[in-house]
Amino acid sequence: MEDYRAIIGENIRRQRKRRHMTQEDLADLTGMQPSSVGKIERAQANPNLNTLLRVADALEVDLPELLAAPSSERMNGYLHNVYLPALPEPNRSAARALLQILNDVVNIELDSSYVQSLVAQVLRLIRHSFYEVISSRCQDTMYRGLRVYGIKATFYAMGRAERVKVIPDLSTDRKAVERFVAQLNRNFVSYDNFMDLLEDFMGGDEW
Repeated sequence: MEDYRAIIGENIRRQRKRRHMTQEDLADLTGMQPSSVGKIERAQANPNLNTLLRVADALEVDLPELLAAPSSERMNGYLHNVYLPALPEPNRSAARALLQILNDVVNIELDSSYVQSLVAQVLRLIRHSFYEVISSRCQDTMYRGLRVYGIKATFYAMGRAERVKVIPDLSTDRKAVERFVAQLNRNFVSYDNFMDLLEDFMGGDEW
């Protein structure tokens, strides 16, 4: 039980400091006393599920992030927008393996942009997808010359792009397409899911 409390306390302290919050700030957001927050972080208290849910909500993290052993996913703080348990296989296993390797070989704090670049390269070597915004001029007679925005979707497997899907004239709203692409990249969308979501986007669903 002591190890379990220590894991929770360390995770709460780390997430709190990442958000530049004091123990008093977290106490105010959760309805606890600052001393109670301190005891939880020092593994001197055993918080119940309701308390942990309030803490997770205040820290804007998913509950499993407070329960996972930091030694296995310590680098998760560098991987913004990547929630490992939500990743489909084999992306989840590859991401966990990458984190473990980094934990084993790195003894200094890494630059986050370098880690982001490294992760992007590794993910492209397994079954993975990447989406980007493209632009062109409309060729339709009525709207010839109008700037339109589309999507280039690339699906990778075994180190190669196995499928590329280009939709050149999806919308004239650049920001809407950029939001859509950002959402796709955050969720590691497969080809089949991409086509379904594309229909939703073209049907006017907000992204």
